Amino acid sequence: MKRYLVIWALDALDQLALIWIAGPDRDAITQAQDHIDAILTNDPRGLGEETSEGLWKLIVAPLVALYEIDDAGGIVRVTGVGRIT
Repeated sequence: MKRYLVIWALDALDQLALIWIAGPDRDAITQAQDHIDAILTNDPRGLGEETSEGLWKLIVAPLVALYEIDDAGGIVRVTGVGRIT
């Protein structure tokens, strides 16, 4: 099975930091981010949903991550993250 390198764009990291700071459930946010990384490392298409050409979405409550997959380079780039309300 191919493994991917997961890279978070700076904007996505900033969004994640703001969610974490504002969130009363910081442990849940941290666990969701760890789970997102694990899923995207192993199978970025398996639980994700393609929202438009080349842009994917993965929901791991309380977070939703937007990402792109570069199969040739073996990289998944998280471009955005939000909080599910």
